[in-house]
Amino acid sequence: MKKAIIVLILVMALVSQLAAQPARFIDNNAALRYLMAIGFMPQLSEKAAYVIGDVNSLETLKELKPEIRKELESNTAVGNLRTIMRLLELAAMCTESTFVVDQDYDDESMIPPYRSLRIFARFMVARGWMDAEKGNYADAASKFAHIFRFGANLSREGFAISCMVGIGIQRMAVESINNLLEISNDKAIRKTLHDYFSALPKPIVDRTLNVSMEKLYITNTLKKAEKKPELLIGLDKFQDDIVKEKPQQSADKACIANQRVLMGAFEMYLMDNKVTPENFDSAAMLKKLVEEEYLKSAPVCENKGTYSITLADKDDFTVSCSCGVSPDAPTNVSDEKSAEKVSPELLQKIESYIKSDEFTSNKAELVAIFDEILKIDPYDVAGDEAAGKIAERIENSQNTLIKTLVINPQSFYKSLRENQQRIDDLVKKLAQ
Repeated sequence: MKKAIIVLILVMALVSQLAAQPARFIDNNAALRYLMAIGFMPQLSEKAAYVIGDVNSLETLKELKPEIRKELESNTAVGNLRTIMRLLELAAMCTESTFVVDQDYDDESMIPPYRSLRIFARFMVARGWMDAEKGNYADAASKFAHIFRFGANLSREGFAISCMVGIGIQRMAVESINNLLEISNDKAIRKTLHDYFSALPKPIVDRTLNVSMEKLYITNTLKKAEKKPELLIGLDKFQDDIVKEKPQQSADKACIANQRVLMGAFEMYLMDNKVTPENFDSAAMLKKLVEEEYLKSAPVCENKGTYSITLADKDDFTVSCSCGVSPDAPTNVSDEKSAEKVSPELLQKIESYIKSDEFTSNKAELVAIFDEILKIDPYDVAGDEAAGKIAERIENSQNTLIKTLVINPQSFYKSLRENQQRIDDLVKKLAQ
């Protein structure tokens, strides 16, 4: 009887959290509560931050090594959980959420701390499974649902990368909810989750917002470039000039950038797939990252080096290059500033491009291709063919703005479609 009462109380708490009504706040921004919650999260080691990303069931929780469990069960983690959950409840009551503080959407806009957001989601999901391990399924469901809401809010941020990270977090939560339903058939929990997920807007991500904001960000930056031409130094049109000016610094800098891109791509891959160190093939993985569109193309080291990924333990990995350049190596500040300084000759070349008919034409073509992307319905499979044709045009375009700045609509829209399908499947499962 006592256990039944406790379960009832937990379910009622879950209902109140998921059905939260708008409240009156000084700042009606859920992102503020999320950032505060992250501040109460324990400081995890690099290894723990990666490894817990694999936790999505009781089985994977049991695979954690004792030292990782110890970090999750630290006094700080346990003591601050109540505060974190309260902040998540308050976030659920907010009607707005944005991590972008200035809303100008240009080169100076501060982007969200994506890595911290992902680690926070992983931490809360892992803590949810620790609840489930003790039979506290309502508490686990509550944490998973809050993290889903967190990911949903992030995916509506505006930046395309925010959308992709948000979708990754949503997937993390949905996978855990599906696995939780396999071990708990509590009707009250299922009904509460069903009521929440079935009431979500459909589609959960409005592609017009993300693509429109991406378009706005690029056009605003191009407008600012008319007064700050150095903003366009990253265009592929000027890469040969940069290499000629600073051949070694540019090659090293490009290699570091490539390694960071590889790190990001592989981290996103690990969010979607389970990989083990046994028989791990770095070359095959690099090829797979391109084939599965985590990378547009395989990075090439200008120092003639070869990139490799070393997987130590599940999500614990390093990216390196045989040329010896490392993102973690100390950099001389004066050398770095010298390498980044734009020569008068190159600056003049960029300014000439900005004043040219080519730039005017390139901008118009860029706007037009964004408008084409906006007309495609990503939730209609038939739209995939149209998106694929545009992606091919982007890849083969001679327009430096399009080739460098426009997102791949096929892979982006595919992610939106698959994410919505996961949610729809969950709603059907909860209704059974």
